[in-house]
Amino acid sequence: FAHAQFALPGFTGVERIGMSPANPGPQQDVVLTLESSLIDLAASEIAWRVDGTARGPGESIAVRTGKLGSTMHVTAAVTTPEGSLVTASLDIAPTELDLLYDSDTYVPPLYRGRALPSAGSTVRLQAIPHFVKPSGAEVPASDVIFAWKRNGQLLGSLSGKGRAAITVPAP
Repeated sequence: FAHAQFALPGFTGVERIGMSPANPGPQQDVVLTLESSLIDLAASEIAWRVDGTARGPGESIAVRTGKLGSTMHVTAAVTTPEGSLVTASLDIAPTELDLLYDSDTYVPPLYRGRALPSAGSTVRLQAIPHFVKPSGAEVPASDVIFAWKRNGQLLGSLSGKGRAAITVPAP
């Protein structure tokens, strides 16, 4: 989960908890940072809780994600200088994704390397998701919605539920 949002009553702005990296894997260090354009965070009291355990004050904290399939619940309580209490929370569920590729290019006999894509060839991409439910069961690739992009453009006809592989012209 990339971020959580919260709204302060009486304000129209949206606040968030930023996370770096945005898509952490298992057993990875993550920095969480409160972001606000409405609240003076430097003048506010901030209390963090990670899975119910109190953590240090401040606008940012560092956490380490759990194993694949675990979920970490993080809450930040902000007491503004005016005395208002605002809370934000997010859940972090680490995941992994293997991305494999191959090409239809020629490889000489006895060549030890793999066939690399070249102009005029095609590239086959295969995504292998490792998304684990809290029960420990892996989510099958057929249940995952894939959004394939090329140069920032969505390849709509190649994307969709269970579409874990695509073949495209090489750049």
